[in-house]
Amino acid sequence: MPAGVEIVIEDGFATVTPDSTQRGHVLRALLAAVDHPSLIRTDTSGTRRSYVVLEQDAREAGLLDEKPVPVKSAQTKKPPAKKAAPAKTADQPELTQPPTE
Repeated sequence: MPAGVEIVIEDGFATVTPDSTQRGHVLRALLAAVDHPSLIRTDTSGTRRSYVVLEQDAREAGLLDEKPVPVKSAQTKKPPAKKAAPAKTADQPELTQPPTE
């Protein structure tokens, strides 16, 4: 992420808020990354102008750091599964009612 640029990612969208000194550079990079300029929404609700674009467009513009590739740690072996209860056989009566005296 370039210095002087604040980026918030939410639900697949990136809200890019550059300092006034970086605004031209950021807008130029975003325009080069999107297919059509109307894909950049300008947000003037805060104290500084922000641009809202898709996260992938902000990444393509070079405004986001690359996603870190997850490193697989040494494979840990799962503990063996518990053995199932022994199957009922014909010589084992099935208890449906409590024994009577």
